Amino acid sequence: MSDDTADAVAWRRYEQARPRTEVSIDPAIYSRCVGAYRFPNGGVMTISMREGGLAAQLTGQDRLDIYPEKEDVFFYRVVPAQLSFAHENGAPAEGLILHQNGYEQTARRIDEGLAQEIAAELESRIRDKRPVAGSEARLLSLIDEAARGEFDLGRMTEPLAAATREQAQKIKADLEKAGPLKSHVFKGVSPEGWDVYEVAFENELMEWRFALAEDGRFSGAWIRPLP
Repeated sequence: MSDDTADAVAWRRYEQARPRTEVSIDPAIYSRCVGAYRFPNGGVMTISMREGGLAAQLTGQDRLDIYPEKEDVFFYRVVPAQLSFAHENGAPAEGLILHQNGYEQTARRIDEGLAQEIAAELESRIRDKRPVAGSEARLLSLIDEAARGEFDLGRMTEPLAAATREQAQKIKADLEKAGPLKSHVFKGVSPEGWDVYEVAFENELMEWRFALAEDGRFSGAWIRPLP
């Protein structure tokens, strides 16, 4: 488990943002990295071959090229993020770590069949607009905690808990301006698999989104004002 104190996150964010230089590596290494990797938050990173190298695609996002910095570390050019792979003695990588936004998230390799099942389930949830079990209650608990500025961080994954700890008082202040909760409507499931709600307060209309990890903890939460 990585150190998620504010200073550690700030240092990693700085390190992840520094310029990277592409190096030449043995092309055989590429095939060891190809495959699907699942994060504890349920997202799947798919690594595939492209002409001259590798590309990476996270659930619900675009496929992006990645470039070797070392034999086991690749970087993106369009975002300040890196992927490091765990492989030994020429065997396929057993997992990877996504280094982004000051955090380090580990994903384990899964077989193609499971990756297809996960993708099909997400497609079904999006098509049927099917929220996760207990979705409404989870939303209301988040709103209540946000309004009090007292989040139950134990219900969150470590990266989300660290980010929430930093932003809790700002979120509380924003909700004080928004006023009392009036209504909430489930709008659907995002391409990334997040439950999406339109939430009306007395003075403001907002969109609230959240995602769950495999163990049921919140792995993501996002709030934005609506016109």
